[in-house]
Amino acid sequence: MNHKKRTSSQSAILIAVIGAMLLVGLGIGYQIGINRSKQPATAATPAPLASPKQALPSSPAPENTPAKGLSPEQLAAAKGLPATLSDPTGDYKLIAVIEGTDANRKLTSRLQVVGSQRQRLLSLSRQYDQTPASSLQQRELIAGEILQARRTLTQNLEYMAKNYGYSLNFNYRLIPHAASLLLISSAGDTTPSSTLAHQFENAASYEHFQKLRDEYLLLGLKQSSAPPANPAIPTLPAPDTPDESTVVPPPVTESNSPTETEARESNQPDQAPASLPAAAKPSADMLALKAKLMEQYNYDPTKNHQLNFEKTALYARPGQP
Repeated sequence: MNHKKRTSSQSAILIAVIGAMLLVGLGIGYQIGINRSKQPATAATPAPLASPKQALPSSPAPENTPAKGLSPEQLAAAKGLPATLSDPTGDYKLIAVIEGTDANRKLTSRLQVVGSQRQRLLSLSRQYDQTPASSLQQRELIAGEILQARRTLTQNLEYMAKNYGYSLNFNYRLIPHAASLLLISSAGDTTPSSTLAHQFENAASYEHFQKLRDEYLLLGLKQSSAPPANPAIPTLPAPDTPDESTVVPPPVTESNSPTETEARESNQPDQAPASLPAAAKPSADMLALKAKLMEQYNYDPTKNHQLNFEKTALYARPGQP
């Protein structure tokens, strides 16, 4: 009898232990399920598209230049050029020397393309911001144009960084050290012809020419915007063929090549100044500058010219894009 009671008691204890183990197992399984439900899904998701409001893409830092592996000092010594350009706000370092008319035309053309693409991207961004949120279809179209323009600009920036060390994170100065000034002439419907007017052999000579030319153009702008000295006196009608000496000239065309400049905002050299409106008669200062330009550079500012850069030095320093 006592043996049966002990067996029953042991069975009850065993059943209780098994029940407790089952409850513990269920609790652990429940907790694991909760933890798994809280973890993020591991499935790969496509990367979101860049926001249309991000106007300019990131620009790669300049790594390679045409003179790979050379420091600014080594490159300067090899090419006989200054390694740095002093500036009150920070010195510029030599990063590339571009030799040959075609190579310089290619560089400046690329710079102009990048500049125009940046302007288009900024314009599209402003257009997107100004489009009402209710115009969903139009905003989607603009956003698509922005993303396409950004991809194109990014590709061009990668090319510029690889070949010239160019980056939107830097400011630049392009210094001409050799250039040819050509006089462009044409008669009637004949094909325009070019004649060498002057050959620039160093940066100082070109800089002096540029200074005189800019002074002449500035005087022409001031004269054209000034009111007439005697407005009460009637003016004679202009002749059918105006005398060449009484017409303020168009500026020299630089064959898609920019003049020496510091690209502080656009990061590219400036374009040639716009043509000046015709003036009634050049001032004495303008005539004096014209005579100086003719004497020193065989440059007549009343005629059409073209500048071909043959050797330029590209300098850079860190700055804001």
